Amino acid sequence: MSIIQSIRDKAAAIIFGAIAVSLIAFLLQDAFVGRGGRGSSVLTSLKDKVGSVNGESIEYQEFSNKVNFYEALQQKSGQQLNENSRQQINDGVWEEFVTAKIMDPIYEKLGITVTQKELNEQLFSPNPPQFMQQVFTNPNNGEYDAAQAKEVIKNLKKPKRNENESFRAAYLDNAINIQMVNGGKQRKYTALLAGAAYYPKWLADKENADNSAAVNFSFVNIPYTSIADSTIKVSDDEINAYVQKHKDQFKQDKSVELSYVIFDGKPTAADSLNTYNNVAALKSKFASDTGVQTFLSLNNSVLPYLDAFIAKSKIQVPNKDSIFKLSKNEVFGPYLDADPRNNVANYVLAKLIDVKTMPDSAKAKHILIATNNPQTGQELLPDSIAKKKIDSIALAIQRGSSFDSLAKKFSDDNRGPDGGSAAKGGDLGWFTQGAMVKAFNDFCFEGTKGQRKVVKTEFGYHYIEITDQKAIQPFYKVAYYAQRIEPSTETSSKANADASAFAAEAGKNAKQFEESAKKRNLTVLPLSLKETDYNIGNLGNGRKLVKWAFDNDKGDISDIENFGDKYIVAIITDKKEEGTQDAKTARPLVEGMLRNLKKAEQISKQIGNSSDLNAIAAANKTTVQKADSVSFASAAIPNAGFEPKVCGAAFNKQNLNKVSAPITGSAGVFVIKAEQVFTKPNPAIDYKIQRQQMEGNMKNMLAYNTMNVLRKAATIKDKRIKFF
Repeated sequence: MSIIQSIRDKAAAIIFGAIAVSLIAFLLQDAFVGRGGRGSSVLTSLKDKVGSVNGESIEYQEFSNKVNFYEALQQKSGQQLNENSRQQINDGVWEEFVTAKIMDPIYEKLGITVTQKELNEQLFSPNPPQFMQQVFTNPNNGEYDAAQAKEVIKNLKKPKRNENESFRAAYLDNAINIQMVNGGKQRKYTALLAGAAYYPKWLADKENADNSAAVNFSFVNIPYTSIADSTIKVSDDEINAYVQKHKDQFKQDKSVELSYVIFDGKPTAADSLNTYNNVAALKSKFASDTGVQTFLSLNNSVLPYLDAFIAKSKIQVPNKDSIFKLSKNEVFGPYLDADPRNNVANYVLAKLIDVKTMPDSAKAKHILIATNNPQTGQELLPDSIAKKKIDSIALAIQRGSSFDSLAKKFSDDNRGPDGGSAAKGGDLGWFTQGAMVKAFNDFCFEGTKGQRKVVKTEFGYHYIEITDQKAIQPFYKVAYYAQRIEPSTETSSKANADASAFAAEAGKNAKQFEESAKKRNLTVLPLSLKETDYNIGNLGNGRKLVKWAFDNDKGDISDIENFGDKYIVAIITDKKEEGTQDAKTARPLVEGMLRNLKKAEQISKQIGNSSDLNAIAAANKTTVQKADSVSFASAAIPNAGFEPKVCGAAFNKQNLNKVSAPITGSAGVFVIKAEQVFTKPNPAIDYKIQRQQMEGNMKNMLAYNTMNVLRKAATIKDKRIKFF
């Protein structure tokens, strides 16, 4: 990566922050303990388990250490750590443990390993893994320093001087073991399976023949809708009998069924007016105050100050045309700026700070004398020496020396496989407003074409020449003061009081709960929860309610749970254990199918042994239909839909030129008469090409399907709800 790319990103992050994003799939560190509190509880002793896979325990402490480490890694990368991201981390760590518990015994049984020699060949080769390149690339010449990498890797296990060194060592150790060792084993395992993919010629010949087969047939379709659903009853015993015969299709996880009501505490019209008045009262002071940043901070604006010029064409705010007409330091508003997607709204004042006519895009070249490593912050050259050096280069160019030649010779923007901008004579190409760090950006967009200047940034000293500009237009610098419209204490208290009153009278059963809700014109909403759930519908994170639901009994009513400006009260209506679904649960899935089977039995008895399609059609007030050139490869029948059983029967030689027995289809009962089975002409198919395609498809699906099959066969117990 060139230094200018770092400039485009506006800042140089510390190295571990830069590579943290690439580690989403690799959960690190077995022994690092992050934020405190989890390991000290009596409930979380070393004997506690967060789960098991095939009888192999997942220890709480080991699991928690990984979660803590990954949370620390996310924070070091500058990413927000909230309840949703904590959930994602927790789920990711769980998947890492489950995968390891499933795969490690398989690797051991098959003798699949990654040797130290294989690791060394990858770590210290001219083309090492990206995380090694990022840590051990020499900033002065852009080359990978394999010698330094070897020295650091050799000393990974030795005591470290400080927390940063410890964290870097932990990161490298786990990146190597998780990403390279486990990843290498997985690749070998997948390659082993892929070697077994084979598409024989006999199978290709059969499938080609089947795909070429077609049939013409006549049929009568008596739809299930010809019998009213109300006349057919399906008992619980019948549903249970079907479920017991198809247990694999009706497995259920441990779950809790809730009913809940919502008390809305969103801001009222009075709350909105109060916010408007508060913002309006600051308008004159905002206009006269010269310290914009301080004003916004002191008055708790929910919008920060962006000290930058934005192109007129890119400003997308309400009332922008009115804002464009303002004079400098004039204020427009208050106006409403609502975001219904996030259910928030602000009242806003807009103050025009300045207007300039500038290009939207600029093209420039530069020579950089670096003073700091953009990744580590390490000093590369004293400031005074760098300044003298850039001034000498600028003077030489002013006296006629070639900018391009001096850039190639002296510029420190020379990293990356392409040699950075130095290899191009300093040329950066086109870039847009705001793409560079502020000082660099300001000169390129506020200067004029052909202008040159020495500019200092956090990277060092640049000698810049503006080579072109385009899309000249007005740019506006606007300060926005905003207050969020939020419910007042009175509004929130009323919603909470209403919820409390409802909870007190809602009783201990679903019927009384629903009656109480009906009296108050409240809608009762259903909710099904699993132990691993975190979010409650569209309300947001509700882990506390999930844990409550699994810790309490049917008929219990929850405390009032707050989700933003909404307050909910819930009742447990049912609790289900892991196992096979009962009749009540399975009924929505099974009842319609069993009802249709009963209808099919009635219709088939009505048809009897008749061998005359016309008579069958007349008796059922329908007509004989024709289906021509129906392909064996397709189960679709014109005017009848997807009917694989019927299509299969049409190709049965026993039904050729005679009427079939009744066929129970997807949408009705069919009686058919096949009239001609024939082969459609198909273009010649090259078996070699067909085999390559089919085997390629098999290999592509191996990694995904294999893990799914192994997980399905494994016995996985997830007990994280005890701790998280």
